[in-house]
Amino acid sequence: MIWRSASEDDGKTRLCKPVAMDLGRRTVDGACGAADGLPATVHAAALSLILVLALAAAACGDATGAPDPTPTPEPMPTPSPTLAPETTATPSPTPTATPAPSPVTESARIPVDAPATDRDVLVAFYHATDGPNWINNTNWLSESPLFTWHGISTDDDGGRVTELVLNDNQLRGMLPAELGRLSQLVGLGLRENQLSGEIPPELANLSRLESLGLGTNQLVGAIPPELARLGNLQTLALDDNQLTGSIPPELGSLAKLKYLVLNDNQLTGSIPPELGSLADLEFLVLNDNRLTGSIPRELGGLSGLQLLVLESNRLSGNIPPELSNLSSLTVLGLDENELTGTIPPELGRLYNLVELSLSRNQLTGSIPSELGDLRGLLRLHLNANELTGEIPPELGGFIWLEHLLLQENQLTGAIPPELGRLVHLLLFDLSANELVSEIPAAFSDLSKLTLLFLGGSNQLTGCLPKGMPPIRFNDLDELGLRDC
Repeated sequence: MIWRSASEDDGKTRLCKPVAMDLGRRTVDGACGAADGLPATVHAAALSLILVLALAAAACGDATGAPDPTPTPEPMPTPSPTLAPETTATPSPTPTATPAPSPVTESARIPVDAPATDRDVLVAFYHATDGPNWINNTNWLSESPLFTWHGISTDDDGGRVTELVLNDNQLRGMLPAELGRLSQLVGLGLRENQLSGEIPPELANLSRLESLGLGTNQLVGAIPPELARLGNLQTLALDDNQLTGSIPPELGSLAKLKYLVLNDNQLTGSIPPELGSLADLEFLVLNDNRLTGSIPRELGGLSGLQLLVLESNRLSGNIPPELSNLSSLTVLGLDENELTGTIPPELGRLYNLVELSLSRNQLTGSIPSELGDLRGLLRLHLNANELTGEIPPELGGFIWLEHLLLQENQLTGAIPPELGRLVHLLLFDLSANELVSEIPAAFSDLSKLTLLFLGGSNQLTGCLPKGMPPIRFNDLDELGLRDC
């Protein structure tokens, strides 16, 4: 996947915005390029853990022979540093030279009133998407059985197309409306190509479709509300395109939908509260758009939701306390919006949470001590808000915490010595607050630290604890403190 750097030049810790489907990858400023060597792949566990499988569902298996059942995400023990390749068609023999067809013309399209075989539809698709220049076009346009055509799976009789999977195959051009005639299609996976134009509303005729993966292309226009007719759809992944307009509220009628992935587009308007009706939804990934309005409290009814990623939009209002009902949630990403109000203490009931990212909003009030109940948390990002009060000593109860980012707030008081128990910490930033404190001696036990920033507007006294481990990125020299 492609990553967009969001590092800044003001010397503060910064998080990189993700692009495409890896959504939870975070780095600090140095890891974005300025400071070579800082660990650059700090993934949110579930973001890398199940998105891979969601996209595998969108890509629909091996695309050779009879289709496999749509895969179900399984939990993984730890986050993966890179997104695994999405499922693609099983490699075919090296493609033989195919005679180049004439340029696409109206005559290459199927007449509207003519009966179309699946082969006719595939031929039209080949012409519309620059088939001669695909990376692999083995057997396309030949008289061989359709299941031998690269990227095609058929039913047991070999006559009807059930899967069309050509991810990362250098397809160019617009999706032809004729695709809507593949009435037995279960999976359509065309990710990571150069497809352009609008999404044909005729795809809504694919009544058996379970997975639609069109991410990482150059598609434009609105999301067709007609897609709400796809009653069997489980995966809708349209991420990393140039789609505009609002999210159709009609999508709330897709009763079987598990993965709704629309990040990295140019979508506007509010998040439809109708999405709260998607009882089977596991991923709702809408980051890096231009969405406005408040977070619908109806989303709190999605009891099976595992990922809620809304970062890098223009959302406003309070964080709904109803989100605390999402008992399966592993990642809550609300960074870089315009959210106000306090952090709901009810979020401390999200016991499966791995990442809580609320940075770069306008949140006020204190850090709820109830967050200390999230014993499985790996990453707590609350930086760049307007938080006040003292740092709760309960935060020292995070057994596995790797990131604690509280910088650029208005926190006061002393640094709790309990934070010295966070022996798995990699990134620790308390800079640019109003802390008045000595550095706790227990910090010498933080042997895994790669980054430690304590300065800025804080007033630190005393001495540097004896036995502090070497830390690659730190501001300890700037504090003017002697060694203990």
